[in-house]
Amino acid sequence: MIKKTVLGLGLGIAMLGVALGAPSADKASQKFIMEAIEGNLSEVQVGKLAQDKSMDDGVRSFGDMLVKDHSAANEKATEVANAIGVTPPTEPNSKQKAIYDKLSKLSGSAFDREFAKMMVDDHKKDIKDFEKEAKSQNQQVAAFAKDTLPTLHKHLDTAESLAKAVEGLRRRGQRLVQLDRVDLLGHRHHCLEQGVELSGDAGGLNRRRWADPLRRRLRR
Repeated sequence: MIKKTVLGLGLGIAMLGVALGAPSADKASQKFIMEAIEGNLSEVQVGKLAQDKSMDDGVRSFGDMLVKDHSAANEKATEVANAIGVTPPTEPNSKQKAIYDKLSKLSGSAFDREFAKMMVDDHKKDIKDFEKEAKSQNQQVAAFAKDTLPTLHKHLDTAESLAKAVEGLRRRGQRLVQLDRVDLLGHRHHCLEQGVELSGDAGGLNRRRWADPLRRRLRR
C-alpha cells in the first residue's frame, strides 16, 4: 500500500512537472503565431501600397506576389492560432503601421528604394524567426513554420534582386546627369572658342554673338 502511494505520488509529481513546463512552450508558440499573423497582414498592406504607388513593373509585380502569398499564409496561420487557443490579431502592430505610414509618404524612385530595402530586412528577420520555430515542440506551429519558409526565401531572393535593380537605376540616373553636365561644359567651351556668349539655364540657352572691336568700329 505504501509502495503504491509513493509510486502514485511520484507519477503525480512527474505529470505536474510536465504540466508546469508546457505553458512556457505554449506561450512561445502563441507569441510566434500572433507575430506571424501581424506580419502577414502588414505584408499584404505594403504589397497593395507598392501596386498603387510604384511606376516600376518589378516593384508592382513583387507587391502582387506579397499580397497573394501572405494572404494564403495568413489563412494557414489563423487555423493554427485557433487550434492552439490564440485569438488571431486583426491588424499589424504599431511598428508595422509606422513603416506603412513612412512608405505611404514616398513616391517614385524614393518609394521603390525604401520599399525594396525594407522587404529585404523584413524577410531576413522572418526567415530567422521561422527557422527557429520550425524546431518547436508544438507540431502544428512547427509544421506551419516549415511549410512557410520556402515562400519567405523566395520573397527574400526577389527583394534582393529588386533592390539591386533599383539601385542600378539610381546610379545610371546619376551617371546620365554627370554626362549631361560634361556635355554642357563642353558646349560652353566650344561656344566660347567660337565667340558665343551663353546665358540662362541648360534647358534654354540664349546665345549672343560677341562683336569684335573691328566690327564695332565699322558699324560706327
